[in-house]
Parts: sequence; structure tokens; C-alpha cells
Amino acid sequence: MVKHPMLLSDVLEGFVDKKTSKNLIKRCGDLKVSGIKEDSRQMTVGDLFVARDGEHFKGTDFIEKAVTLGAVAILVDKHNATDADVDFEGYPVPVIAI
Repeated sequence: MVKHPMLLSDVLEGFVDKKTSKNLIKRCGDLKVSGIKEDSRQMTVGDLFVARDGEHFKGTDFIEKAVTLGAVAILVDKHNATDADVDFEGYPVPVIAI
């Protein structure tokens, strides 16, 4: 859990290349993230959802639920997102592949 709201750009530090992701940083880097969750059942408004696969499920299957529960952004594994055919523009929040 994040103790104080952080900027999404700070959370993404080290995960995205700032040189090649300038548009991403401009578009959503100033979003405030109040928590980081990988279980959509524990989502609260303001959280960043990490759509990580588990042993018996695909994290990308829970993106819609996370958004409905108030996720401000979604992180997905770029390989899993491609396999799951994730529509990066089809959600009202940024979906970021790392």
C-alpha cells in the first residue's frame, strides 16, 4: 500500500523508458495513485491495478472489474497483453504495458 498518494510517473520510474514514453508521461504521469493492487477484489478508488497472471487465471480478465471499482490506471505484461488481445484504447483509464 502506498502511504501517501504518489504520481503515476513516479510509480513507473524504472519500468518505462522516459525517452520513448514521453507521450505516456505527458498524458497520465500526473495521475495520483493511492495504492497498488494485483487482486481486483481488493481494489479501491485511486488504485493502480497490476493485471498479473496467476496460476489459474489471467490478470487481463479482471481489467474491466478493476476499472469499475476505481482503478486510475492498469499495468499489464506486454507479452500477456498481446496474447490476450488487450484493447489499450478501449478503457477510460491508461493501460500501460511493461
